[in-house]
Amino acid sequence: MHPHTIDCAASRSSPPKVDFSVPTGNFGDVLAGYYARRMGLPVGTLLVATNENDILHRFFTEGKYWREEVVPTIAPSMDICVSSNFERFLYHLCNEDSSVLRDWMEGFAQTGKLTIEGKLLKKACGDEGFISGRVGREENLENIRNINSITKGRHLLCPHASIGVAAAMRVLVPKNQRERKAHPVICLATAHWAKFPQAVSQTVPLLPNAPEELVLLEEMQTRSYEMEPTLPLVQNFIRKHMTSNTFLKKIGLGDMDWKTVAGVGVAAAGGFAGIVAAVVLASAKR
Repeated sequence: MHPHTIDCAASRSSPPKVDFSVPTGNFGDVLAGYYARRMGLPVGTLLVATNENDILHRFFTEGKYWREEVVPTIAPSMDICVSSNFERFLYHLCNEDSSVLRDWMEGFAQTGKLTIEGKLLKKACGDEGFISGRVGREENLENIRNINSITKGRHLLCPHASIGVAAAMRVLVPKNQRERKAHPVICLATAHWAKFPQAVSQTVPLLPNAPEELVLLEEMQTRSYEMEPTLPLVQNFIRKHMTSNTFLKKIGLGDMDWKTVAGVGVAAAGGFAGIVAAVVLASAKR
């Protein structure tokens, strides 16, 4: 996928646009998609798909970025009341005026509320290419069951990936039909269903066997370390353990500079972040 995407970006022709539905709570992966589009990739609409903790959905539909208490859901990785990556998008929304952004965020810190309206809201939801959808528990479970049934068990979604699929089918696909757009729609997957068997088994009682590698994790030794949250201590810890890590040595990274290894990890990140990293690396080589 990455080489194909890079070639499209480098082409002088206009490749067909592709819409993406991104399950998100912290606005990280979908923000990377936004940057990918700004860098020239043929990204059409970006659907922000949330669970019941829907501060992002409320922003893109009502202009209300209002903090509320977190509600525990069956998609816990998206149980977030404030999206830490969101102010990066707000910076672009206010025309990259850092003083405006500072006022917004200081006001939000004091009141827990940031409201936009009028042209700014139209820009966020139109010009910047974002729409949103909120998927609750029952719709999520029903979608997991339906997709598993339709595909005859070939695709069993985790409760996070299911939110992206459900939101796409209810919001994005009908939108494209109304506007007569023939854009392909890609729903970004998140995790293997076997990481969330308690949630998935509520709608698919007879689960297949989990991958052996995941089962073995339950029997493996766990390690934890406590240290003061200071940068030098964390850096020293990383240096020490990266040079002594047998796995890194097996794959030929044991003797590399720790900053280089960290860079490799960033470039190998999944989803849109990996695409952006690949494009940046490819651009640097040209």
